[in-house]
Amino acid sequence: MHKLFHMDLAKLRLRCAQNYLKIISEGNAPISYASGANIKLMANVTGLGPTFRVDVCVTNQGKTSIHGLELIINCNEKLYTLKAFNSKLPTLIPAVEYVMSVDVEGIDSMGSADALRVFVVNRENCVPLVSAFINMPVFDPGLADY
Repeated sequence: MHKLFHMDLAKLRLRCAQNYLKIISEGNAPISYASGANIKLMANVTGLGPTFRVDVCVTNQGKTSIHGLELIINCNEKLYTLKAFNSKLPTLIPAVEYVMSVDVEGIDSMGSADALRVFVVNRENCVPLVSAFINMPVFDPGLADY
């Protein structure tokens, strides 16, 4: 019985390590180690709605600078409008936070909420370096008059 427990535990550890490697290699994690890049992505949502401000913070945690990256934000167009959804990132110097702000406006008459998807991509690679899902809050559409 003890031997079976250890075998199951070893299988569980192996499965966790394989899934973690898959998440990082596909660019679905908030931190990327792909192609020597060590990029961290964080986001904060401020506002009561229907107008929100999303502050996206990109940090290079590696030892060399990285250039030629773009920040892409994707949303449900039936629920939100974005002022800017694609912007080029400056050269990312190690240990410096770069904050980019995006204005998001909720256009749904019911005040429904959905997630925004944020990607940091390199022009030479089709897989995102890092990505994040931002859960937007529910808003009251009647607040648009104030």
